Amino acid sequence: MKIFKSNISNKEYPESEIILAKNIRPSIFEYIKIEHPDFIKQSKIAIFELNRYRQKYLENYLLNEAGELSKLELDVLASIEKQELITANSLSKNEEAK
Repeated sequence: MKIFKSNISNKEYPESEIILAKNIRPSIFEYIKIEHPDFIKQSKIAIFELNRYRQKYLENYLLNEAGELSKLELDVLASIEKQELITANSLSKNEEAK
């Protein structure tokens, strides 16, 4: 099995989990650069690490927009962290709870 080393954590991951920085959405890329200024378009990151930054970015964005996170927003962030999909059923349950 081929592996690569993440430019974020310096950990080794299977090559199947590689994400090239040049393929990351610009807003997330810039968010990563806040913590890792040496992160460049040629850098490599594992999907697990990228998902962590996506979650952190969304959480920060939502906090700045709303000031606090609703139960639904927290559920969405948790789902992103676990790389799961939220079904329409669980969304409707959260709406009923409001």
